[in-house]
Amino acid sequence: MCDVCGKRVEKYWVIFKNGTKCCDYMCSVKHPFDIREVVNIEDFSEPRPVLPKKKGEVKFTFKSEEELLQLNDDELLNYYEEFDNFRRYQPDKFSSDYDNYKEDQYIKEMENEYYLSTSDEEDGLFVSENNIY
Repeated sequence: MCDVCGKRVEKYWVIFKNGTKCCDYMCSVKHPFDIREVVNIEDFSEPRPVLPKKKGEVKFTFKSEEELLQLNDDELLNYYEEFDNFRRYQPDKFSSDYDNYKEDQYIKEMENEYYLSTSDEEDGLFVSENNIY
């Protein structure tokens, strides 16, 4: 018997580690879950569609280390709570956004290294006004 609607079914659509069983997609939407909580994970190995944005969807923006250091304790706790909710309730979007964030961070790091190395070379070119090398 489905734990959400009470319908009797032969095969449940999703079964959770805590024993909760849902008969179909609509019942599972009423019971938000993390894919790591699913027992019958083999039923979810196929690609899932990207659903249109719904009202109340969690919006989240990743912050850099510098931005995180500027937050007070309450703001930091709130940030990590939003981070966890985003990861839990929108795992596909989280994964995509996190990959983009990490790529942006890598690009910034590479650009900084490049600018630092070129400024070091320029510093070595002009030792003094009288002696140009």
